[in-house]
Amino acid sequence: MVAALVLFLALDSYATYVFFTSRYPGANDFYARWQPLHAWLLTGQDPYSDAATRDTQIVLYGQLQGPNDSNFYYPLYSVLFFGLPALISSYAWASAVWLSILEASLLALTILSISWSRWRPPPAILAVTLVFAVLWYHSARTLILGQFAAIEAVLLVGALLAARSGHNAWAGLLLALSTSKPQMAVLLIPGLLLWSASLRRWSLIGWFAAAMVVLIGGSSILLPAWLPEWLRQISGYTDSSSSGIPSPVAIVSATLAPGAGHWLEYALDALLVVYLLWSWYKARLDVGRHLDWAMALTLVVTNLVALRTATTNYVMMLPALFLLFGVAQQAWGRRGQALIVLAEAILFFGLWALFIVTVNGIAEQAVMYLPLPLLLLAGLILARPAWIGNPARAQAR
Repeated sequence: MVAALVLFLALDSYATYVFFTSRYPGANDFYARWQPLHAWLLTGQDPYSDAATRDTQIVLYGQLQGPNDSNFYYPLYSVLFFGLPALISSYAWASAVWLSILEASLLALTILSISWSRWRPPPAILAVTLVFAVLWYHSARTLILGQFAAIEAVLLVGALLAARSGHNAWAGLLLALSTSKPQMAVLLIPGLLLWSASLRRWSLIGWFAAAMVVLIGGSSILLPAWLPEWLRQISGYTDSSSSGIPSPVAIVSATLAPGAGHWLEYALDALLVVYLLWSWYKARLDVGRHLDWAMALTLVVTNLVALRTATTNYVMMLPALFLLFGVAQQAWGRRGQALIVLAEAILFFGLWALFIVTVNGIAEQAVMYLPLPLLLLAGLILARPAWIGNPARAQAR
């Protein structure tokens, strides 16, 4: 298995370099991580320093930008993921290796998400789904930008699978590693920790806490000032988006009540969070359908209410999508399978079409943030009675 993965990454990296990265430099999000870490590993330059940010901006934009643009932004222990390509001096080769890692991550994410959702698609639909999940808009954008979101999503779904299966050590370790991109894990971590406390799974909590001590402590040994510097950078994170696009809830509230301030946004955020807390409460002693549904809802609500999200982060919602596919297949059999293929076709072509007709230059517009989380939220709410009340779906351990 390991040998096959290494062979895939090697061949894919070579092909990506020859046909893409050597000719068309890109993956700007990755460059903003690679350049500071590459300089730190080779010359000792602080990746959080203003000098590192300026070096990144000059390459990406040809000139200096604002102080919060193109910062490193990640905790220092993210070097566990970025470290290998950061050791490569050629950015064309480094980005080829990174894109291969992301492609493998998206495939792994799809397989893990199908397993977690308890959906059992027939071989033909499984093949279509694998292609869909790697090439649909949110995954393709993740690859184009070189976004860490694909790896983060694997960590999150892996933690969900490990927790449900009783592998507390793995769940705790994966949860700790998921803090590498905290905005994607900000609700799932407390949800799983509260659930673990309800079931007295103290070992999961202990492994998470111990791993965080090692990650933060080890990083502090390597670079003592990294934590305050990182906190300084992320304090301006919500102001540094090139698009300036807020959360989906903020977009909806501004559309429904333009010029009315943030009262509707805060009210909708509060409503969603209360609903999520209720779902956690219902799942507090469960390892089956209540837990699955609560965690799927958590993945969706995270992207709806986050102060700063991105459509690349939406790959983390694949488990929720596949959970709904499982409900459709269980409820309607072959007709449900046909609906699943139709849904994948609509999401694939519809999202790409929406992007093409709304894009401004190369800038993604706010409307791209709305379809997937809103559709999934509606689907989860409507499907909850069938999911919770169907004993055929219970596979609690």
